[in-house]
Amino acid sequence: MAADIGYAAPLRSGAIAMDSAAAATALPAAHEALMQMQKRAVAEGSPMAGSLSTAEDFWDPNNWKVAFRPYEVTGSVAQVPVSGVLLPTDIAVKNVFTGYEYVEEALLRADADERVTHVALNINSPGGYLSGLHAVVKTIRGMSKPVTAFVNESALSAAYYIAAAAGNIVATEQAYTGSIGVIMAHVSFQDMLEGAGIKVTLVYKGERKADGDPDKHLSEEALAGYKAEIDKLHAEFVGDVAEFRGLDAADVAAQESRVYRGGEALDEGLVDEVVPRIRAAFEALVKEEAVMADKKKATGAAGPEHDEEDVSVLMETKIAEARAEGATAERERIAAILNSPAAEGRQKYAVKLALNPALTAEAATEILEDLPEDKPGAVAAAAEEQPVKAERNHFEEAMAKEAGAPVGMAEGHEENDVPETGANPILRDFKVVTGRA
Repeated sequence: MAADIGYAAPLRSGAIAMDSAAAATALPAAHEALMQMQKRAVAEGSPMAGSLSTAEDFWDPNNWKVAFRPYEVTGSVAQVPVSGVLLPTDIAVKNVFTGYEYVEEALLRADADERVTHVALNINSPGGYLSGLHAVVKTIRGMSKPVTAFVNESALSAAYYIAAAAGNIVATEQAYTGSIGVIMAHVSFQDMLEGAGIKVTLVYKGERKADGDPDKHLSEEALAGYKAEIDKLHAEFVGDVAEFRGLDAADVAAQESRVYRGGEALDEGLVDEVVPRIRAAFEALVKEEAVMADKKKATGAAGPEHDEEDVSVLMETKIAEARAEGATAERERIAAILNSPAAEGRQKYAVKLALNPALTAEAATEILEDLPEDKPGAVAAAAEEQPVKAERNHFEEAMAKEAGAPVGMAEGHEENDVPETGANPILRDFKVVTGRA
């Protein structure tokens, strides 16, 4: 017996539960039958050939179809079908049932396909089995490309779980969504068999090994165990939907697995958009992706787009940063020259070389080493010969010219350290930068 996270009650037909032994027998048999149908359809040129998608379409490396993508692509939007009953298998038959493994493989390939920019889930399903469902949900949540779920008729229970994992849900006005719940069925044939005179003897080891066997009634212990598991699965389902959709888990649980149609689903936060026709909404998405692709080609932008104002601000910031870096580097160059051992006794030459931005600190130091030292009193005498002019700071002027920002007085020195009249501008500038008397 298997848990089902599937059919909504209004759309339910027949028994839902299938025990593991029956599944192991039925699915391979169904697969073989589908392969035979596919071969006949291809041989006869039947339209049905296009509606059958089996594991051999992209699992068998020896089949020529392996080179083709297991999904349709319109423009740059990949369409992955999620239709019919959802089963833990790699088989997909259009509008009949879809295997979780098939959907997962299609999603992984679409995410890796360079020609695909967006993935569309075409959902029309009443739900399905629990086994295999979480792998699909996890794959969708981990996609690097945006995913949109398009619901034409229904996305219920397990199908809605898949839709909720997508970033956006678009549904028609008549589409049914919701049924956020879990169900498990047990059928007992014990009374019928006993009435027919048939006695079934079960031989097993382990007290709970026969729990759920259809040949006997379900015990109270087994029922309690299954109920606890259902409660756990339901809490996970509700919690994930609340997280994916940005809803309160208590509000989702309060829906009590109700099914909502069109605008009701929008009011409950289960869908993002309600449209008259899914085809028109899908075509709009394809055009939007095409416009974005054209814009990227036109601008040559590989990264995030910026408007003109953003670009202007960014440029101004970069220019200011460059100026600040340049000013810092220039200060360091001048300080390195004026504070070098070679500048000792050659202050006049050192200042002149430092104010030449074409000289590196290393080059200026080498030149200073080859120059004679200043004669005692030469600098002061030169200062006396200089006519007194308006107050100027040559060092600050040079720095302002080079970096757009003046250099202030060295720490520990005041403006009145140098007389306002009869001072040698070069000597004063030297004092300012080096701090030497």
